[in-house]
Amino acid sequence: MSEDYIARKIENCKKLIETASSPEQKKIYQGYLEIWQKAVKVGPVGENIHAAAFERIHTPKKAYYIRDGNTNQTRAFKEYLKRQEVE
Repeated sequence: MSEDYIARKIENCKKLIETASSPEQKKIYQGYLEIWQKAVKVGPVGENIHAAAFERIHTPKKAYYIRDGNTNQTRAFKEYLKRQEVE
């Protein structure tokens, strides 16, 4: 699923929680909200720092590429992360 779709679902759940007429409805919508929030992929903060360092050191290369709406790590960036773990 695309991240835009998940973001719209999260916003819809928040609006439904605000406008719910009974506590049971709020509880159900809160459950859906938690499910959609778990669906969001959040990378670790350290990985973003490594990506910035990788792109600064290897100027023409990128750390990520997007294919079919999915963000993927490049092979060179994966190797860079492996070297960083060893050091």
